[in-house]
Amino acid sequence: MAFDGVFIYHLINEFNTELKQARIEKINQTDKELFSFQLYFNKKRMFLNINLNSHLCSAFLTSTKSTSSLSSQFLMTLRKHLEGGIINNISQHHTDRVIIFDITTYDFLEGPVTRQLIFEAMGKHANLYLISDNIILDCFKKSFSLTSRQLMPKATFEYFPSSKLSFLDYTYDAHLSYKEITEKYEGVSTLLAKYLVSEKVMSLKNLEVVPTLELDSQKFYFIDIFNSSNKKYFNSLSELLSNRGIKKVTSNLKLEKFIDDKLKKAIKKKVTLESQKLTAEKNLVYKDYGDYIYQSNLDLNLKSATLDDILLDSNLTLNQNAQKFYKLYQKAKRTITHMGDFLIEIEDKITWYEDIIKSFSYLNSDDYNDLEQELILEGYSKKKQVHHSKKKSKPNILQIEIPEGIIYIGKSSTQNAYLVSEIAHSNDYWFHIKDGGGSHVIYRGDTLNENVIRVASMLAAHFSSYSDSSSIPVDYTQVRNLKKIPGKPGYQLNYKNHKTIYIDISKEMIDSLISKQ
Repeated sequence: MAFDGVFIYHLINEFNTELKQARIEKINQTDKELFSFQLYFNKKRMFLNINLNSHLCSAFLTSTKSTSSLSSQFLMTLRKHLEGGIINNISQHHTDRVIIFDITTYDFLEGPVTRQLIFEAMGKHANLYLISDNIILDCFKKSFSLTSRQLMPKATFEYFPSSKLSFLDYTYDAHLSYKEITEKYEGVSTLLAKYLVSEKVMSLKNLEVVPTLELDSQKFYFIDIFNSSNKKYFNSLSELLSNRGIKKVTSNLKLEKFIDDKLKKAIKKKVTLESQKLTAEKNLVYKDYGDYIYQSNLDLNLKSATLDDILLDSNLTLNQNAQKFYKLYQKAKRTITHMGDFLIEIEDKITWYEDIIKSFSYLNSDDYNDLEQELILEGYSKKKQVHHSKKKSKPNILQIEIPEGIIYIGKSSTQNAYLVSEIAHSNDYWFHIKDGGGSHVIYRGDTLNENVIRVASMLAAHFSSYSDSSSIPVDYTQVRNLKKIPGKPGYQLNYKNHKTIYIDISKEMIDSLISKQ
Protein backbone atom coordinates (compact mmCIF):
# COMPACT_ATOMS: atom_id res chain seq x y z
CA MET A 1 0.00 0.00 0.00
CA ALA A 2 1.22 3.53 -0.78
CA PHE A 3 -1.54 6.07 -0.20
CA ASP A 4 1.16 8.68 0.33
CA GLY A 5 1.35 12.42 -0.27
CA VAL A 6 2.43 12.02 -3.90
CA PHE A 7 -0.49 9.68 -4.63
CA ILE A 8 -2.90 12.12 -2.95
CA TYR A 9 -1.47 15.04 -4.97
CA HIS A 10 -2.52 13.31 -8.20
CA LEU A 11 -5.80 12.09 -6.70
CA ILE A 12 -6.74 15.69 -5.84
CA ASN A 13 -6.11 16.73 -9.44
CA GLU A 14 -8.55 13.98 -10.44
CA PHE A 15 -11.07 15.11 -7.81
CA ASN A 16 -10.98 18.75 -8.91
CA THR A 17 -11.83 17.71 -12.45
CA GLU A 18 -14.82 15.63 -11.33
CA LEU A 19 -16.06 17.26 -8.12
CA LYS A 20 -15.66 21.03 -8.38
CA GLN A 21 -19.11 22.67 -8.06
CA ALA A 22 -20.76 19.30 -7.29
CA ARG A 23 -23.68 19.44 -4.84
CA ILE A 24 -23.77 17.16 -1.78
CA GLU A 25 -27.21 15.56 -1.91
CA LYS A 26 -26.91 13.07 0.92
CA ILE A 27 -24.31 11.66 3.34
CA ASN A 28 -24.37 8.06 4.58
CA GLN A 29 -22.19 6.03 6.93
CA THR A 30 -22.11 2.73 5.09
CA ASP A 31 -19.75 0.97 7.49
CA LYS A 32 -18.21 1.66 10.88
CA GLU A 33 -15.37 3.66 9.31
CA LEU A 34 -16.70 4.37 5.81
CA PHE A 35 -18.59 7.54 4.81
CA SER A 36 -20.27 7.95 1.42
CA PHE A 37 -21.16 11.38 -0.01
CA GLN A 38 -23.84 11.30 -2.74
CA LEU A 39 -22.96 14.07 -5.22
CA TYR A 40 -24.68 15.58 -8.25
CA PHE A 41 -23.11 17.70 -10.98
CA ASN A 42 -23.81 18.33 -14.66
CA LYS A 43 -26.67 15.79 -14.78
CA LYS A 44 -24.40 13.13 -13.31
CA ARG A 45 -24.68 11.41 -9.92
CA MET A 46 -21.62 9.92 -8.20
CA PHE A 47 -20.44 8.86 -4.75
CA LEU A 48 -17.35 10.00 -2.87
CA ASN A 49 -16.26 7.32 -0.38
CA ILE A 50 -13.92 8.22 2.47
CA ASN A 51 -12.57 5.17 4.27
CA LEU A 52 -11.01 5.62 7.72
CA ASN A 53 -10.12 1.94 8.15
CA SER A 54 -6.41 1.63 8.95
CA HIS A 55 -5.89 -1.03 6.25
CA LEU A 56 -8.09 0.58 3.57
CA CYS A 57 -7.47 4.25 4.32
CA SER A 58 -8.41 6.11 1.13
CA ALA A 59 -10.84 8.40 -0.68
CA PHE A 60 -12.24 7.63 -4.13
CA LEU A 61 -15.13 8.23 -6.51
CA THR A 62 -17.50 5.49 -7.57
CA SER A 63 -20.79 5.17 -9.43
CA THR A 64 -21.94 2.37 -7.10
CA LYS A 65 -24.31 3.24 -4.27
CA SER A 66 -23.89 1.29 -1.06
CA THR A 67 -26.96 -0.59 0.17
CA SER A 68 -26.05 -0.54 3.87
CA SER A 69 -26.39 2.38 6.26
CA LEU A 70 -25.40 3.06 9.87
CA SER A 71 -26.04 5.99 12.17
CA SER A 72 -23.80 8.02 14.47
CA GLN A 73 -23.63 11.44 16.08
CA PHE A 74 -20.79 12.43 13.77
CA LEU A 75 -22.91 11.48 10.74
CA MET A 76 -25.76 13.65 12.03
CA THR A 77 -23.37 16.60 12.36
CA LEU A 78 -22.08 16.11 8.79
CA ARG A 79 -25.63 15.97 7.44
CA LYS A 80 -26.69 19.08 9.36
CA HIS A 81 -23.82 21.25 8.12
CA LEU A 82 -22.92 19.84 4.68
CA GLU A 83 -25.97 18.39 2.91
CA GLY A 84 -27.05 20.73 0.16
CA GLY A 85 -23.59 22.31 0.07
CA ILE A 86 -21.40 22.92 -2.99
CA ILE A 87 -17.80 21.69 -3.19
CA ASN A 88 -15.83 24.79 -4.23
CA ASN A 89 -12.31 23.45 -4.09
CA ILE A 90 -10.23 20.43 -3.10
CA SER A 91 -6.65 20.93 -1.95
CA GLN A 92 -3.78 19.29 -0.08
CA HIS A 93 -2.06 20.51 3.07
CA HIS A 94 1.51 21.07 1.89
CA THR A 95 2.31 17.69 0.28
CA ASP A 96 1.17 15.66 3.30
CA ARG A 97 -1.51 12.94 3.46
CA VAL A 98 -4.27 15.48 4.04
CA ILE A 99 -7.21 16.29 1.71
CA ILE A 100 -9.17 19.52 2.28
CA PHE A 101 -12.69 19.98 0.86
CA ASP A 102 -13.97 23.57 0.87
CA ILE A 103 -17.78 23.36 0.99
CA THR A 104 -20.26 26.28 0.87
CA THR A 105 -23.79 25.95 2.24
CA TYR A 106 -26.52 28.58 2.49
CA ASP A 107 -27.77 29.66 5.91
CA PHE A 108 -31.08 31.59 6.05
CA LEU A 109 -29.63 33.99 8.65
CA GLU A 110 -25.94 34.17 7.78
CA GLY A 111 -26.18 33.62 4.02
CA PRO A 112 -23.38 31.65 2.33
CA VAL A 113 -21.20 29.81 4.89
CA THR A 114 -17.98 27.99 3.94
CA ARG A 115 -16.78 25.08 6.02
CA GLN A 116 -13.96 22.60 5.54
CA LEU A 117 -14.11 18.82 5.57
CA ILE A 118 -10.55 17.64 6.27
CA PHE A 119 -9.48 14.05 5.73
CA GLU A 120 -6.20 13.03 7.36
CA ALA A 121 -5.22 9.77 5.63
CA MET A 122 -2.84 8.64 8.38
CA GLY A 123 -3.49 4.88 8.44
CA LYS A 124 -4.37 3.83 11.99
CA HIS A 125 -4.73 7.50 12.95
CA ALA A 126 -6.90 8.44 9.96
CA ASN A 127 -9.48 11.03 10.92
CA LEU A 128 -12.22 13.18 9.42
CA TYR A 129 -12.87 16.72 10.70
CA LEU A 130 -15.62 19.27 10.13
CA ILE A 131 -14.05 22.72 10.52
CA SER A 132 -15.57 26.20 10.69
CA ASP A 133 -13.28 29.26 11.02
CA ASN A 134 -10.46 26.92 12.10
CA ILE A 135 -12.57 25.53 14.99
CA ILE A 136 -13.47 21.84 15.12
CA LEU A 137 -17.24 21.41 14.94
CA ASP A 138 -16.87 17.64 15.20
CA CYS A 139 -14.46 14.85 14.29
CA PHE A 140 -14.69 11.08 13.86
CA LYS A 141 -12.00 10.11 16.39
CA LYS A 142 -11.91 12.34 19.43
CA SER A 143 -9.03 12.60 21.88
CA PHE A 144 -7.84 14.99 24.56
CA SER A 145 -4.19 15.71 25.29
CA LEU A 146 -2.33 18.33 27.29
CA THR A 147 0.87 17.84 25.31
CA SER A 148 -0.29 17.34 21.69
CA ARG A 149 -3.22 18.16 19.44
CA GLN A 150 -6.68 18.27 20.98
CA LEU A 151 -9.15 16.51 18.70
CA MET A 152 -12.38 17.65 20.30
CA PRO A 153 -15.34 19.86 19.29
CA LYS A 154 -14.68 23.58 19.94
CA ALA A 155 -10.89 23.03 19.94
CA THR A 156 -8.70 24.96 17.49
CA PHE A 157 -7.71 22.74 14.59
CA GLU A 158 -3.99 22.24 13.98
CA TYR A 159 -2.23 20.21 11.30
CA PHE A 160 0.52 17.75 12.10
CA PRO A 161 3.76 19.79 12.27
CA SER A 162 6.38 18.99 9.63
CA SER A 163 9.77 20.42 8.69
CA LYS A 164 10.20 18.29 5.57
CA LEU A 165 10.61 19.66 2.06
CA SER A 166 7.84 19.36 -0.52
CA PHE A 167 8.24 16.36 -2.82
CA LEU A 168 7.85 18.84 -5.69
CA ASP A 169 11.35 20.09 -4.78
CA TYR A 170 12.83 16.60 -5.07
CA THR A 171 15.92 16.20 -7.26
CA TYR A 172 17.96 13.06 -7.65
CA ASP A 173 20.95 12.77 -5.32
CA ALA A 174 23.06 9.63 -5.63
CA HIS A 175 24.27 10.07 -2.03
CA LEU A 176 20.79 9.82 -0.51
CA SER A 177 19.45 6.43 0.62
CA TYR A 178 15.74 5.68 0.30
CA LYS A 179 15.29 6.20 4.06
CA GLU A 180 16.99 9.58 3.87
CA ILE A 181 14.64 10.54 1.02
CA THR A 182 11.55 9.72 3.12
CA GLU A 183 13.01 11.73 6.01
CA LYS A 184 13.81 14.73 3.83
CA TYR A 185 10.75 14.99 1.55
CA GLU A 186 7.15 15.19 2.68
CA GLY A 187 4.71 12.81 1.01
CA VAL A 188 7.27 10.26 -0.20
CA SER A 189 6.61 6.69 0.97
CA THR A 190 9.21 3.96 1.32
CA LEU A 191 7.75 2.23 -1.74
CA LEU A 192 8.30 5.31 -3.90
CA ALA A 193 11.69 6.15 -2.35
CA LYS A 194 13.09 2.72 -3.22
CA TYR A 195 11.89 3.19 -6.80
CA LEU A 196 13.51 6.66 -7.02
CA VAL A 197 16.85 5.24 -5.89
CA SER A 198 16.82 2.13 -8.09
CA GLU A 199 15.63 3.95 -11.24
CA LYS A 200 17.57 7.17 -10.57
CA VAL A 201 14.48 9.29 -11.15
CA MET A 202 15.54 12.92 -11.55
CA SER A 203 12.26 14.66 -10.58
CA LEU A 204 8.73 13.92 -9.40
CA LYS A 205 7.02 16.75 -11.24
CA ASN A 206 6.36 15.17 -14.61
CA LEU A 207 5.64 11.51 -13.88
CA GLU A 208 2.76 10.18 -15.98
CA VAL A 209 -0.14 8.78 -13.97
CA VAL A 210 -0.66 5.05 -14.67
CA PRO A 211 -2.87 3.62 -11.85
CA THR A 212 -1.50 0.13 -11.12
CA LEU A 213 -2.49 -2.71 -8.79
CA GLU A 214 -0.05 -5.57 -8.14
CA LEU A 215 -2.47 -8.48 -7.78
CA ASP A 216 -0.40 -10.86 -5.63
CA SER A 217 0.55 -8.41 -2.89
CA GLN A 218 -2.42 -6.03 -3.40
CA LYS A 219 0.07 -3.16 -3.41
CA PHE A 220 -0.89 -0.21 -5.58
CA TYR A 221 0.42 3.13 -6.80
CA PHE A 222 -0.31 5.98 -9.19
CA ILE A 223 2.49 4.77 -11.50
CA ASP A 224 3.72 1.31 -12.42
CA ILE A 225 6.68 0.66 -10.13
CA PHE A 226 6.13 -3.08 -9.65
CA ASN A 227 8.54 -5.69 -10.97
CA SER A 228 5.78 -8.21 -11.61
CA SER A 229 3.78 -9.57 -14.51
CA ASN A 230 0.67 -10.13 -12.41
CA LYS A 231 -0.74 -6.61 -12.27
CA LYS A 232 -3.69 -4.62 -13.51
CA TYR A 233 -4.01 -1.08 -14.87
CA PHE A 234 -6.97 1.26 -14.35
CA ASN A 235 -8.35 4.34 -16.05
CA SER A 236 -8.34 6.43 -12.88
CA LEU A 237 -6.98 6.44 -9.35
CA SER A 238 -10.53 6.20 -8.00
CA GLU A 239 -11.16 3.07 -10.05
CA LEU A 240 -7.91 1.60 -8.71
CA LEU A 241 -8.82 2.33 -5.08
CA SER A 242 -12.36 1.08 -5.53
CA ASN A 243 -11.24 -2.29 -6.92
CA ARG A 244 -8.45 -2.70 -4.41
CA GLY A 245 -10.74 -2.08 -1.43
CA ILE A 246 -13.44 -4.63 -2.26
CA LYS A 247 -11.18 -7.67 -2.11
CA LYS A 248 -9.52 -6.76 1.17
CA VAL A 249 -12.67 -5.88 3.10
CA THR A 250 -14.31 -9.19 2.13
CA SER A 251 -11.28 -11.19 3.27
CA ASN A 252 -10.98 -9.39 6.60
CA LEU A 253 -14.68 -9.52 7.37
CA LYS A 254 -14.71 -13.28 6.82
CA LEU A 255 -11.90 -13.83 9.32
CA GLU A 256 -13.34 -11.36 11.83
CA LYS A 257 -16.74 -13.09 11.69
CA PHE A 258 -15.03 -16.47 12.21
CA ILE A 259 -13.29 -15.24 15.36
CA ASP A 260 -16.45 -13.55 16.62
CA ASP A 261 -18.40 -16.81 16.20
CA LYS A 262 -15.64 -18.80 17.95
CA LEU A 263 -15.71 -16.34 20.86
CA LYS A 264 -19.50 -16.59 21.22
CA LYS A 265 -19.33 -20.42 21.22
CA ALA A 266 -16.50 -20.38 23.77
CA ILE A 267 -18.46 -18.08 26.10
CA LYS A 268 -21.53 -20.32 25.77
CA LYS A 269 -19.39 -23.39 26.54
CA LYS A 270 -17.94 -21.66 29.60
CA VAL A 271 -21.43 -21.07 30.97
CA THR A 272 -22.26 -24.77 30.48
CA LEU A 273 -19.05 -25.88 32.20
CA GLU A 274 -19.64 -23.54 35.13
CA SER A 275 -23.16 -24.97 35.52
CA GLN A 276 -21.84 -28.54 35.50
CA LYS A 277 -19.14 -27.65 38.03
CA LEU A 278 -21.70 -25.99 40.30
CA THR A 279 -23.93 -29.11 40.15
CA ALA A 280 -20.94 -31.31 41.00
CA GLU A 281 -20.04 -29.09 43.97
CA LYS A 282 -23.59 -29.49 45.31
CA ASN A 283 -23.23 -33.28 44.93
CA LEU A 284 -20.35 -33.32 47.42
CA VAL A 285 -23.07 -33.60 50.04
CA TYR A 286 -23.41 -37.30 49.10
CA LYS A 287 -20.41 -38.07 51.33
CA ASP A 288 -22.31 -36.66 54.30
CA TYR A 289 -25.28 -38.89 53.38
CA GLY A 290 -23.07 -42.02 53.36
CA ASP A 291 -21.45 -41.04 56.67
CA TYR A 292 -24.87 -40.41 58.22
CA ILE A 293 -26.08 -43.91 57.28
CA TYR A 294 -23.04 -45.59 58.94
CA GLN A 295 -23.33 -43.35 62.02
CA SER A 296 -27.04 -44.17 62.45
CA ASN A 297 -26.30 -47.49 64.26
CA LEU A 298 -29.11 -49.11 62.26
CA ASP A 299 -28.94 -52.60 60.77
CA LEU A 300 -27.13 -52.01 57.46
CA ASN A 301 -29.01 -54.91 55.82
CA LEU A 302 -32.34 -53.12 56.22
CA LYS A 303 -34.11 -51.57 53.24
CA SER A 304 -35.91 -48.23 53.45
CA ALA A 305 -37.15 -45.39 51.18
CA THR A 306 -35.88 -42.66 53.54
CA LEU A 307 -33.59 -42.06 56.47
CA ASP A 308 -34.78 -38.93 58.25
CA ASP A 309 -34.63 -36.31 55.43
CA ILE A 310 -32.43 -38.40 53.09
CA LEU A 311 -34.14 -40.10 50.14
CA LEU A 312 -32.92 -43.67 49.59
CA ASP A 313 -33.33 -46.37 46.95
CA SER A 314 -35.83 -48.73 48.57
CA ASN A 315 -34.53 -51.64 46.45
CA LEU A 316 -31.11 -51.34 48.10
CA THR A 317 -29.95 -52.01 51.66
CA LEU A 318 -28.66 -49.17 53.83
CA ASN A 319 -25.12 -50.39 53.18
CA GLN A 320 -25.67 -50.44 49.44
CA ASN A 321 -27.22 -46.94 49.56
CA ALA A 322 -24.20 -45.65 51.52
CA GLN A 323 -21.80 -47.13 48.97
CA LYS A 324 -23.90 -45.59 46.16
CA PHE A 325 -23.60 -42.16 47.83
CA TYR A 326 -19.81 -42.55 48.14
CA LYS A 327 -19.57 -43.38 44.42
CA LEU A 328 -21.64 -40.29 43.57
CA TYR A 329 -19.35 -38.24 45.81
CA GLN A 330 -16.22 -39.56 44.06
CA LYS A 331 -17.81 -38.83 40.67
CA ALA A 332 -18.60 -35.27 41.81
CA LYS A 333 -14.95 -34.77 42.89
CA ARG A 334 -13.68 -36.01 39.51
CA THR A 335 -16.17 -33.79 37.71
CA ILE A 336 -15.05 -30.73 39.67
CA THR A 337 -11.41 -31.45 38.76
CA HIS A 338 -12.21 -32.02 35.08
CA MET A 339 -14.52 -29.01 34.86
CA GLY A 340 -11.85 -26.88 36.52
CA ASP A 341 -9.31 -27.95 33.91
CA PHE A 342 -11.79 -27.42 31.08
CA LEU A 343 -12.68 -23.96 32.43
CA ILE A 344 -9.02 -22.91 32.51
CA GLU A 345 -8.67 -24.11 28.93
CA ILE A 346 -11.81 -22.34 27.68
CA GLU A 347 -10.95 -19.13 29.57
CA ASP A 348 -7.54 -19.15 27.87
CA LYS A 349 -9.31 -19.57 24.52
CA ILE A 350 -11.69 -16.69 25.29
CA THR A 351 -8.76 -14.44 26.21
CA TRP A 352 -6.97 -15.43 23.00
CA TYR A 353 -10.02 -14.76 20.82
CA GLU A 354 -10.60 -11.40 22.54
CA ASP A 355 -6.95 -10.43 21.98
CA ILE A 356 -7.24 -11.34 18.29
CA ILE A 357 -10.39 -9.22 17.94
CA LYS A 358 -8.63 -6.26 19.57
CA SER A 359 -5.66 -6.73 17.21
CA PHE A 360 -7.85 -6.20 14.10
CA SER A 361 -7.42 -2.45 14.52
CA TYR A 362 -3.69 -2.63 13.66
CA LEU A 363 -3.28 -5.70 11.41
CA ASN A 364 -2.38 -5.26 7.74
CA SER A 365 -2.94 -7.69 4.87
CA ASP A 366 0.31 -9.61 5.54
CA ASP A 367 -0.63 -9.94 9.23
CA TYR A 368 -4.05 -11.29 8.25
CA ASN A 369 -2.36 -13.92 6.07
CA ASP A 370 -0.24 -15.06 9.02
CA LEU A 371 -3.30 -15.09 11.27
CA GLU A 372 -5.30 -17.16 8.76
CA GLN A 373 -2.55 -19.81 8.71
CA GLU A 374 -2.50 -19.82 12.50
CA LEU A 375 -6.26 -20.38 12.70
CA ILE A 376 -6.42 -23.34 10.30
CA LEU A 377 -6.22 -25.73 13.26
CA GLU A 378 -9.19 -23.87 14.73
CA GLY A 379 -11.20 -24.81 11.65
CA TYR A 380 -10.90 -21.50 9.80
CA SER A 381 -10.02 -22.90 6.38
CA LYS A 382 -11.46 -26.05 4.78
CA LYS A 383 -9.19 -25.73 1.76
CA LYS A 384 -6.47 -28.30 1.25
CA GLN A 385 -3.01 -26.84 1.47
CA VAL A 386 -0.85 -27.46 -1.54
CA HIS A 387 2.83 -27.62 -0.65
CA HIS A 388 4.98 -26.58 -3.57
CA SER A 389 8.04 -26.40 -1.38
CA LYS A 390 9.24 -28.02 1.80
CA LYS A 391 10.22 -24.60 3.10
CA LYS A 392 7.51 -22.74 4.97
CA SER A 393 7.15 -19.04 4.28
CA LYS A 394 8.45 -16.84 7.06
CA PRO A 395 5.98 -14.67 9.00
CA ASN A 396 5.94 -10.97 8.12
CA ILE A 397 7.68 -9.11 10.95
CA LEU A 398 7.41 -5.31 11.10
CA GLN A 399 10.87 -3.73 11.46
CA ILE A 400 11.45 -0.13 12.53
CA GLU A 401 14.87 1.44 12.43
CA ILE A 402 15.80 4.01 15.07
CA PRO A 403 19.20 5.69 15.58
CA GLU A 404 20.14 3.23 18.34
CA GLY A 405 19.23 0.03 16.48
CA ILE A 406 16.28 -2.00 15.17
CA ILE A 407 12.87 -2.69 16.72
CA TYR A 408 10.98 -5.83 15.62
CA ILE A 409 7.21 -6.16 16.16
CA GLY A 410 5.10 -9.33 16.04
CA LYS A 411 1.37 -8.72 15.57
CA SER A 412 0.02 -12.27 15.72
CA SER A 413 0.84 -15.43 17.69
CA THR A 414 2.68 -16.87 14.69
CA GLN A 415 4.73 -13.71 14.28
CA ASN A 416 5.40 -13.47 18.03
CA ALA A 417 6.61 -17.07 18.20
CA TYR A 418 8.90 -16.63 15.18
CA LEU A 419 10.20 -13.31 16.49
CA VAL A 420 11.12 -14.57 19.96
CA SER A 421 12.35 -18.05 19.01
CA GLU A 422 14.04 -17.40 15.65
CA ILE A 423 15.00 -13.72 15.37
CA ALA A 424 15.68 -12.55 18.93
CA HIS A 425 19.11 -12.96 20.54
CA SER A 426 19.46 -13.69 24.25
CA ASN A 427 20.85 -10.21 24.99
CA ASP A 428 18.12 -8.38 23.02
CA TYR A 429 15.36 -6.65 24.99
CA TRP A 430 11.72 -7.76 24.98
CA PHE A 431 8.79 -5.37 25.59
CA HIS A 432 5.12 -6.26 26.21
CA ILE A 433 2.16 -4.63 27.95
CA LYS A 434 1.63 -5.84 31.50
CA ASP A 435 -1.30 -8.24 32.06
CA GLY A 436 -2.87 -7.82 28.63
CA GLY A 437 -2.86 -8.99 25.04
CA GLY A 438 -0.63 -7.38 22.48
CA SER A 439 2.41 -7.53 20.26
CA HIS A 440 5.80 -8.82 21.34
CA VAL A 441 8.40 -6.12 20.69
CA ILE A 442 12.12 -6.87 20.43
CA TYR A 443 14.86 -4.21 20.49
CA ARG A 444 18.34 -4.97 19.18
CA GLY A 445 21.05 -2.36 19.59
CA ASP A 446 24.22 -1.33 21.36
CA THR A 447 22.57 0.74 24.08
CA LEU A 448 19.35 0.74 26.06
CA ASN A 449 18.83 4.42 26.79
CA GLU A 450 15.70 6.32 27.83
CA ASN A 451 14.69 7.07 24.25
CA VAL A 452 14.86 3.38 23.25
CA ILE A 453 12.81 2.33 26.28
CA ARG A 454 10.14 4.97 25.58
CA VAL A 455 9.91 4.24 21.84
CA ALA A 456 9.82 0.44 22.24
CA SER A 457 7.31 0.68 25.11
CA MET A 458 5.12 3.04 23.11
CA LEU A 459 5.10 0.61 20.18
CA ALA A 460 4.20 -2.28 22.51
CA ALA A 461 1.35 -0.19 23.93
CA HIS A 462 0.19 0.95 20.49
CA PHE A 463 -0.03 -2.60 19.12
CA SER A 464 -2.04 -3.87 22.10
CA SER A 465 -5.49 -4.09 23.65
CA TYR A 466 -4.63 -0.99 25.75
CA SER A 467 -3.98 1.28 22.76
CA ASP A 468 -6.79 3.70 23.66
CA SER A 469 -5.71 4.01 27.32
CA SER A 470 -3.27 6.32 29.08
CA SER A 471 -0.40 5.57 31.46
CA ILE A 472 -0.10 2.06 30.01
CA PRO A 473 2.15 -0.37 31.97
CA VAL A 474 4.79 -2.06 29.80
CA ASP A 475 7.20 -4.69 31.11
CA TYR A 476 10.66 -5.13 29.61
CA THR A 477 13.53 -7.55 30.17
CA GLN A 478 16.23 -9.35 28.21
CA VAL A 479 15.19 -12.24 25.99
CA ARG A 480 17.24 -14.67 28.11
CA ASN A 481 14.68 -14.16 30.88
CA LEU A 482 11.74 -15.43 28.80
CA LYS A 483 10.15 -18.89 28.96
CA LYS A 484 7.27 -20.20 26.81
CA ILE A 485 4.18 -21.33 28.75
CA PRO A 486 3.29 -24.78 27.34
CA GLY A 487 -0.30 -25.70 26.53
CA LYS A 488 -1.57 -22.11 26.25
CA PRO A 489 -3.27 -20.91 23.04
CA GLY A 490 -1.47 -18.16 21.18
CA TYR A 491 2.07 -17.39 22.32
CA GLN A 492 2.32 -16.66 26.04
CA LEU A 493 5.49 -16.27 28.07
CA ASN A 494 6.67 -16.27 31.65
CA TYR A 495 9.46 -13.82 32.40
CA LYS A 496 11.62 -12.60 35.27
CA ASN A 497 14.08 -9.81 36.18
CA HIS A 498 11.85 -7.28 34.44
CA LYS A 499 11.18 -3.57 34.91
CA THR A 500 7.95 -1.69 34.26
CA ILE A 501 7.42 1.68 32.61
CA TYR A 502 4.10 3.56 32.40
CA ILE A 503 3.76 5.17 28.99
CA ASP A 504 1.35 7.47 27.13
CA ILE A 505 1.12 6.95 23.38
CA SER A 506 2.16 9.84 21.14
CA LYS A 507 0.13 9.33 17.98
CA GLU A 508 2.38 11.72 16.09
CA MET A 509 5.51 9.74 17.00
CA ILE A 510 3.94 6.37 16.20
CA ASP A 511 2.61 7.62 12.87
CA SER A 512 6.03 9.06 12.02
CA LEU A 513 7.82 5.78 12.83
CA ILE A 514 5.39 3.56 10.92
CA SER A 515 5.06 5.84 7.89
CA LYS A 516 8.81 5.51 7.23
CA GLN A 517 8.57 1.75 6.74
